[in-house]
Amino acid sequence: MGRDLVIIEAPGKLRTFRRLCEEVGLQADICATIGHVLEAPKDLRDLGIALRGEEYVETNRRPVREDSFRYLCDCLARCKGRVLIATDNDQEGHVIAADVVELMAAIGSRQSAYRLVLNSLTTEAMVKGLAHLAPVNIALSNAGVARRIVDRLIGGGLSDFSTGRTVGRVQTALLSIAENGLPHSLVGLSMPCSDGGEPFRAVLPVTAVATPAELIAQLDALPAREVAEASPARLSEPGNYGDTLLSLNAAAGLSISQASELLQELYEAGDISYPRTSSRAFSGATADVLEKLAKVRGIRAFRKAAVPVIQSTGVAHEAIHVLNSELLKRLDLGRPPSLQGSLREAALAVIARQSLESGLVVSRERPNLDGLPDIVAGLDWYRDMRRPMLPWRPASSVAAKGGALGLDAALVQQMMKHGVGRPSTWPSHAARFADRGFVDEAYQLTAKGRKLLEAAPQGLRDVLCTARIEGLLQEHGSEVSQMVNQALRIALEGNLELAAQLISQLDVLQDEQEETLERHHRPAF
Repeated sequence: MGRDLVIIEAPGKLRTFRRLCEEVGLQADICATIGHVLEAPKDLRDLGIALRGEEYVETNRRPVREDSFRYLCDCLARCKGRVLIATDNDQEGHVIAADVVELMAAIGSRQSAYRLVLNSLTTEAMVKGLAHLAPVNIALSNAGVARRIVDRLIGGGLSDFSTGRTVGRVQTALLSIAENGLPHSLVGLSMPCSDGGEPFRAVLPVTAVATPAELIAQLDALPAREVAEASPARLSEPGNYGDTLLSLNAAAGLSISQASELLQELYEAGDISYPRTSSRAFSGATADVLEKLAKVRGIRAFRKAAVPVIQSTGVAHEAIHVLNSELLKRLDLGRPPSLQGSLREAALAVIARQSLESGLVVSRERPNLDGLPDIVAGLDWYRDMRRPMLPWRPASSVAAKGGALGLDAALVQQMMKHGVGRPSTWPSHAARFADRGFVDEAYQLTAKGRKLLEAAPQGLRDVLCTARIEGLLQEHGSEVSQMVNQALRIALEGNLELAAQLISQLDVLQDEQEETLERHHRPAF
C-alpha cells in the first residue's frame, strides 16, 4: 500500500500534523485546503441555484483559490494509499469532506476515503481517531449545504441591489436587536441583604433605547432584601467559544477578532482543545485531568463530581480546556491576565481558571424581588457564600464589573443570548456588522441600518424566528430541500407573493430522464 494522504483545513496545522503522524508511525503526506474547497459566486446577483423537480441544485460553485485547489487535485491524483479527511468535526468540516469525496470522483480517484475525527491535536487523539476511521457520511454535509442555499436565496433573491437595500439573515437579526436596544455598557449594581452580610450583586446592560440615566442613578439606593432561596451551584460553568471570547475581551483587552485568532493559534499549536464549540461540558477523561491539576495547585475544594460531563455520544466537542500540561504546570494562575508574560499565557490562564471553577461548589443565595421594578427584578441577582479560597479570587466578593462594552463584544453577547448564528461565525458576523455603519456611537440604528431593516421580510425581523431557522439548519438526518423550504417558510412568514418572486429567479433544470418538467413541481412554502 502506498502513502496515505491526510487532508486538513488550516495550513497552520501542518507542522503539528507532521509531528503527530511521525509519533504514531503513520506514513502520510499532508494537504491543507486553506478552508473551503469550493464557493458560490461572490456576487449575490448570480444566485447559482436552480431547481430540478423539487430539489435545489447549486450550479456555479468554483474553487475558492485556484492554487490550493490545483494542489489538492494533484495530491489526490498522486495518492496511492488511503485518503484520511481530518477536517474539523463541525458543519464546515463536513462540507469540506463531502466536497473532497466529490472531487475524487470527478478526477477518477479510486482510493478509499475515510473521516479521521480528532477532538484535539494530541497523540492520544490521533491514535483514537485512526482506530475509529469511518467512510465519509455525505449526509452530514446536508445542513451546511442547506445553510449555504438559504443564505444565498435570502441575500441574493430578496435584496434590491439597485437601491442598496441588501437583506441578510443574520444581519437582519442583529439590526432587529439594535432597534430594540443593543447594550453599549454594563453597570455593576449591589443590593444590601437584610442580614447585614455581603450584598447581592447584578450587572445591568445599559442601552440608549430602554435605560434612562436617572433610573441608573436610582438603582444605587436599592432597599435591603432578605434571602429568598439558597442552592448549591458551580462557581463557573466550563467555557464555550463565546464565553471564552468574551472572557479574553474583558480580561486581556483583546477585540473579538484578536481573541478568535489567538484561540485558533493555540489550538493549532496543540495548547487547547477545539475552540469553536458550543459545549459547556467535559469528557470524563478531562474531568480526571482537572482533578489532578486541582490537587497539584492545592485547591482542596475541587469536586470532580461537580464538573459537568458530556452525557451524549453525539456531542462533537468538549468545552474549551488546556491540553499543554507542561505549560499549565508553569502558569501562575494567581497573576492577572494583563501581567502574564504573553498573550498566550494570559489566554491559557483564563481558560484554566474557568475549567477549575467548574468543579467548585458554592451556596448561591438569591433575594426576594417582590415589588421591585421590572428592570430590577429581571436582573440575575445573587451572592455566593462558602466560597473556596482561590489565588485569583479574593475571599470576599467584589462589586460586579461594569464599564463600556465594545460593539463586537456586545454583538457576540446578543448572538449567544438569542441563538443567532453559530459559534464559528460569531466573530466574523460581529466584525462585518461593526464595519458597515449600521449603528452610531450609542449603538442605535443609523439611517442606513434602519433602511436595511425595513427592507427585510417580517419573518427575519423576528429574532425568535431567526433562532428557529438556526436550529433547523443544524439538524442531522434531514434532506437539503426539506431544510431549505422550512427555513424559507419561517423567513417569509407565509408571504406567497414574496415566495413566488423568489422562486421565479431560479432556473429550472430538466431531468436527464425527462423531456419536460411540470411547472407545478415547485417547493411549497
